[in-house]
Amino acid sequence: MICKNVQPGAAEFITSMGSASTTSINIDGTNVGDQTFPYVLIPWVVPVGVTEIDAFMVGPGGAGYRSASSGNPPAGAGGFTKTYKRNNITVDAGGWIKDGGAITVTQGETIYILLGIIATINGGNSTRLLRLQSGNNYTNIVPQAIYGAHPPTTSSAGSGGSGGSRGNNQNGGSDGSNGSGTGAGTGQGHTTRPFAEDGKWAVDLNLSLMMYVPFAGGGGGHGNSVGGYFGGGGTANNGVNNYGGGGGAYPGSPSGLYNLGGTGCVVLRWGF
Repeated sequence: MICKNVQPGAAEFITSMGSASTTSINIDGTNVGDQTFPYVLIPWVVPVGVTEIDAFMVGPGGAGYRSASSGNPPAGAGGFTKTYKRNNITVDAGGWIKDGGAITVTQGETIYILLGIIATINGGNSTRLLRLQSGNNYTNIVPQAIYGAHPPTTSSAGSGGSGGSRGNNQNGGSDGSNGSGTGAGTGQGHTTRPFAEDGKWAVDLNLSLMMYVPFAGGGGGHGNSVGGYFGGGGTANNGVNNYGGGGGAYPGSPSGLYNLGGTGCVVLRWGF
């Protein structure tokens, strides 16, 4: 699904709604795509007059753990994030700004957004920006693929963009922080807000605040706990799709990864 607002100083929020593919494609010499890690490949045409774009990318969240023997099962983490942009604006408390500069594009060219779909409780595929070379051969536009959050173990919560929690009434991390509780998961250590900014750019374009302003990639929780933004807090809650939320933990049987993490997304913008 693509929500469009095509005008000077515009943005598009690109999510993985639609039919998933398991067809193997070649990305920089590596085969991607199978029954375990299906994906959606979305074409996006660069608007007329646009020569560079900013990109905010969110990977899939991790699943939460269900345990029959422990009252403190660990939760999943939110998806990692990456920011590529022209400006140096940031709301990060530590001064972190971005992973790289704006991406050079050509008006009318087609860019392909690969979003991994969570087919099983074990997580999803990566989030990538691609250019088609020939046939099923693609190359990465940015060097880093955004992989899903690291899954929890029986004794440790998942690590990712924001860490999962472990323990009853322990909250999941948000905005890049660690989760809480003994054995909590670690976050990426800097903000997960889109473009590391306060969202005023989205407000000015009359775009949905629910899409752009809140933090992406929150961690999961357990019991009476609260998940990070878009994370599955409490018991038996999945992470929110399209925002890379981590799955909540759950005491019960059989043991294993149980509550799904949410799928990731990409936000592209230009004219900023």
